[in-house]
Amino acid sequence: MQNTVYRNWARTFSCSPFKYVEVSSEDDILCCINEAREKGLKLKVVGYGHSPSDLTMTNGFLINMKKLSRLTDFSKLEDTEYAYATFQAGATLSDILQSLAPFGYTLEQMPTIVDNTLAGVTAVSSHGTGISIPALSNFVVSFHFITAEGKRLACNSENHPDMYKAMQCHLGALGIITEITVKCKRQFLLKHDIFPLPFNEVLEQLDHYLYSNKHFLFQWYPYTDYVAVWTYNECAKTATLTSGKFSWIYEYLVGNFLVEFLYGIAALFGYVSFFEKILFWGFFGKRQSITAQSKDILTRPILLKQYVTDWAIPLDKARLFLRNLRKYILESCPDQVHAPIEVRFAPSDDIWLSPCYKQDTCYVNIISYRPFGFDVKHSAFWNEYEALACKCNGRPHWAKTYKLGKCDLQKLYPKFVDFANLRSQLDPLNLFVNRNLANIFGIE
Repeated sequence: MQNTVYRNWARTFSCSPFKYVEVSSEDDILCCINEAREKGLKLKVVGYGHSPSDLTMTNGFLINMKKLSRLTDFSKLEDTEYAYATFQAGATLSDILQSLAPFGYTLEQMPTIVDNTLAGVTAVSSHGTGISIPALSNFVVSFHFITAEGKRLACNSENHPDMYKAMQCHLGALGIITEITVKCKRQFLLKHDIFPLPFNEVLEQLDHYLYSNKHFLFQWYPYTDYVAVWTYNECAKTATLTSGKFSWIYEYLVGNFLVEFLYGIAALFGYVSFFEKILFWGFFGKRQSITAQSKDILTRPILLKQYVTDWAIPLDKARLFLRNLRKYILESCPDQVHAPIEVRFAPSDDIWLSPCYKQDTCYVNIISYRPFGFDVKHSAFWNEYEALACKCNGRPHWAKTYKLGKCDLQKLYPKFVDFANLRSQLDPLNLFVNRNLANIFGIE
């Protein structure tokens, strides 16, 4: 398909690719690679467009793999609660959860949004939350992919281990993934509790909440000086399933569309701080509990269009960073900060370009809603947020917006040069390099 315009989900980035192709086989992928090389054009793969950045944008070939989404193999690991499942790379997390359900299995860790493809999630090592459970990329046991020269390769922890560690956060820079094998777990129930706490109290008790819960995050509403603490803990398979406010009506109509309408009014007339106080106490003023399948609790719909940035702060600097951010908001941003500021946690890992490489991490995610496509002033706050994150040696989420380039990133990632060298070997003609990757790797 030619003469088309592609936009990401939030409609914050767009491109006009020379050709948009929905491939249905590996041969289709090879044809696109060969044609792009012959025409001297770039080639990128796109999923469902949830990345709030230009990571997948190109004016060359843009290929979508949503037709390649099948479960191709499933094998239980004897005497354990785990199994290996192989999926085509275009499978979304929703596809995966549906395919695993008849076997009684699920993913142990996952990010919030289930419309992302597995290849896309691993591209940026997208995180969930829980200081004892690493990002989903750590559960991937093998990759099959096609290089820029049309070679079919495979890697795992034993076969090309360095390549495997690079592929677990590949940025779409090493090749086109065709199949991924992921370690999954027997389905389990989670008890999910939400309750309000003062901002300073949750920081003082941070270690307690981190290490006494399987999953823990908090949503900070800075103009209230309170947070909503979210904890998730595994419970017995015989536990009674319960429901709370988290119904379809609550999640979709109230949690998204009504909030969008009211945010639009508040932003237009300068009542954001007042509205967020009402929002917090209306949603989180009382303790709430729900027990359900993990897949129904760890994920939730996010339908409000928004600008997003998310930095990984070293855990030992998290309190300092959050207190400095609070000070700036209360002193300099009386009515500009959209809530919630979501704070999540992840353990150290050894993936080359993971934001958690060799450090326990606190992710601090900030947003600026775009109610009905209306852009709200936010640049001053975001610039200060990024400056504070840099002072704490934070690392930006690869799929979100940031201003760092090669020199800055090279200082933050000890394996950056190794990854860049591997990228040059696998893509010597820079077929997969768009503006985003050119900035990361300093390519002219």
